[in-house]
Amino acid sequence: MLAVRFTGGLFPTGSHEYEVFRFALAHHNDIPKLVPQVDMVDVGSSFAMTYAFCSQFAKGVYAIMGLYDQRTVNMLMSFCGSLHVCFVTPSFPIHTNNQFMLQLRPQLQEPLMALVDHFSWTRFVYMYSSDSG
Repeated sequence: MLAVRFTGGLFPTGSHEYEVFRFALAHHNDIPKLVPQVDMVDVGSSFAMTYAFCSQFAKGVYAIMGLYDQRTVNMLMSFCGSLHVCFVTPSFPIHTNNQFMLQLRPQLQEPLMALVDHFSWTRFVYMYSSDSG
């Protein structure tokens, strides 16, 4: 008998990451006992994220896909490390030794500095979206 495996999701309402999460689960029919537990939360609210995280943990979720904010990232790292819950995220990268945080976006500082050094640029403009990292 196959055991039911719960996977979690913490996404802001209307996020495209949630749609990608749903798409991926729908296309993995080879894992019939994978049951998603998804909460739509304000990722900038420590209270909302704590409540959703603990609610999912209480339901047996040990792997969560989701987003975080600068205001909630430390709380998530603490919970993941203490409870051994994996958190997979496309949110902005942070420097951490937490083995339970899997960041899908690489840190860009070193590659950017290597590019500047390689071409000996003295000036450059770097544009980014603060909402995306």
